[in-house]
Amino acid sequence: MAKDPKRREQAFAVLRVDDFLNAECLEHRVSVKEVVRSLQIAEREVTRLNELNRDKGCRYFWQSTRLFPPGESFGTHEAAEDDL
Repeated sequence: MAKDPKRREQAFAVLRVDDFLNAECLEHRVSVKEVVRSLQIAEREVTRLNELNRDKGCRYFWQSTRLFPPGESFGTHEAAEDDL
């Protein structure tokens, strides 16, 4: 059965990379600051944070993602359909 695109929304995660950490694992250096529904808001927030924290050894960027209803994900939605 095809995925229902209406059950998810496009969203934009604002991410932080801590360059000052010497951690080998990228997972320890990257964190999600917030998720917003507007590309323009994500872009403005990334610009603001990069200017504010310019000399603190971190940088920000945004990444497009999907936001699912509570209790769902791409995988759980697929599994629920397969059980029918």
